Amino acid sequence: MPEEAKATARLACQEAIAQAPPKLASVSEVNMLTERKIKELLKSGNWIIRTSDNGKSYMGFRWKPKGKWTSAPDWNSEPLCGNGLHGQNDSAHGYFQISGQRLDLCETKGEQVMIDTDKLKVKEAKIIATDEDIPPVFLEAIGLQFSSKPSLRTLTSVGRDLHIDSKAELPNLTSVGGYLYVGSRAKLPALTSVGRDLHIGSKAKLPALTSVGGGLYIHCEVELPALTSVGRDLYIDSKAKLPALTSVGRVKANLLMVDLLGRISNKQRRN
Repeated sequence: MPEEAKATARLACQEAIAQAPPKLASVSEVNMLTERKIKELLKSGNWIIRTSDNGKSYMGFRWKPKGKWTSAPDWNSEPLCGNGLHGQNDSAHGYFQISGQRLDLCETKGEQVMIDTDKLKVKEAKIIATDEDIPPVFLEAIGLQFSSKPSLRTLTSVGRDLHIDSKAELPNLTSVGGYLYVGSRAKLPALTSVGRDLHIGSKAKLPALTSVGGGLYIHCEVELPALTSVGRDLYIDSKAKLPALTSVGRVKANLLMVDLLGRISNKQRRN
């Protein structure tokens, strides 16, 4: 083909592309949360909040992309953990589990099975918003508060229980109202208080923690430099450093911490 003809053909192709109608966005690319949709979800209760590692949940299960329905392959309706897609909503919350650094709002379909009143599971759900795109009304309904647009990095308080299974970084979290379980090397630099029991199963960083309202159970080497009081049991089965601790409701340790116990009076160490 002569060069002039090739140039003419290229020009015609470019003009055709320019005049073509724009490509329609896929369902996962558009904002699915209109005001009408938000009201519909709140009224029906067909929603859950959960966390994930960019779509990968606890134990490695992979959800389908945003906007596409995910089905639990091993579903059963027994009110027990497992065999379903798990999360919380305003009718079942209080056990907030962190399995990754992303917040997911999901629409659900079909039966919702409540587990221990503080979480639920469903057979089918789809992710419809993540992090700062989640309307705060859904997060506030399960007791979560944020310093700015929602994300785990802006989370400031959890009203009830918090369970951490991943290497989470929660730089603004200051309080947990219920139980706190840390099973990973989480970083909680601003956390100052836990309302009930605290279980530490990994070398977590909690440099600002000053009080635990319930029991403190330590199962690894950890340092809590600012902790001054434990309301109930203190149980330690590993080396730990608690240089500021002065008040304990009851000691149930295996006496690995002779120096610590020597600083707590017999009156404070009621057995």
